Amino acid sequence: MYSEDIELCARVLKLGYNLTVVPEARVFVGEAPHPAIDHQIVFHKIKNLLSVYLLHARFWVIPRAFFRYGIVDLLRSLTSDKKTFWPRVKALSWFVVKAPSLLSERYRGVSPQL
Repeated sequence: MYSEDIELCARVLKLGYNLTVVPEARVFVGEAPHPAIDHQIVFHKIKNLLSVYLLHARFWVIPRAFFRYGIVDLLRSLTSDKKTFWPRVKALSWFVVKAPSLLSERYRGVSPQL
């Protein structure tokens, strides 16, 4: 839900190991029981997705991902899903503040705290 699986797979591949897909494996995710939790989920999904891009994607992909998952989705939320606007703003703000330390982690190869 928060991109941990993508993060883990990227780190495993960078270490030179292979991944194995198990098609029979299933994951079940429940619905958020409270609107405040919905806002937290939106916040964490956006900040972690953008962080994974910054930590592992090729540099030419990062601006496009930020524009698509950050800016475009933020503007789209104004017309289609207004309740997610402020959690998205909070996530983008977090990302902008943390981007320098994430880049530093990318080059040092140290696990950042997302």
